[in-house]
Amino acid sequence: MKDQEQPNVARDLLRIHAVITRALEVAGRNCHDILSNNQKAPDGLLDYIQTCATVLKAHHELEDELAFPYFRDLLKEMPFEKLQADHKQIHEQVEKIMGWIGEQRTNRSDRGSLESITGALDKIAGIWSPHIRIEETHASVERLGQLIPVEEHKKITVQYSQHGMKHAQPGYLVVPFLLYNLDPESRKKMAKPMPGILTGFIMPVLWKRKWAAMKPYFLP
Repeated sequence: MKDQEQPNVARDLLRIHAVITRALEVAGRNCHDILSNNQKAPDGLLDYIQTCATVLKAHHELEDELAFPYFRDLLKEMPFEKLQADHKQIHEQVEKIMGWIGEQRTNRSDRGSLESITGALDKIAGIWSPHIRIEETHASVERLGQLIPVEEHKKITVQYSQHGMKHAQPGYLVVPFLLYNLDPESRKKMAKPMPGILTGFIMPVLWKRKWAAMKPYFLP
């Protein structure tokens, strides 16, 4: 059990993967339901989809800029070119989603942009599952635990957290999105490297009204 509690950068990546996997499923399912019932997308869902796209792009930027260069000498068999090609395909869809969300906010009756968002989410989901399977197979908790010293894991965790906070904005949407797409135990571990004042006061008190509309799509 003690070994399971040791810092490990692969666990950090697994938690981000879990956030994005759930968010893609929730966003896609809700979009399909709204289209099937000829309804309009609520503000909270548009915030949720926009934040999912933001987090996805920031996560891949972290991998391209920090994780993959670090892993190249450790995991020589990892297919980095394939993974980065996947990133490019996903980012193309992310950019389109951002534009269509703007159209939705301007005209909530625009069914075409909502259909386009839904299609893009489906395309991303189709790339995402096999993509993270490759990453999690090669950069597993066990493998990185053997190859990277514990103190180095700690430093990398802080570095990744700082990169995420800088590149994934606005924080008032991103922080609750990251935490509340996880079960309570994983949520505690995700929050650990974040400043205590952020998770204990700023997010739940000062920012609460700004992210409240997304709450129906979060875990309790």
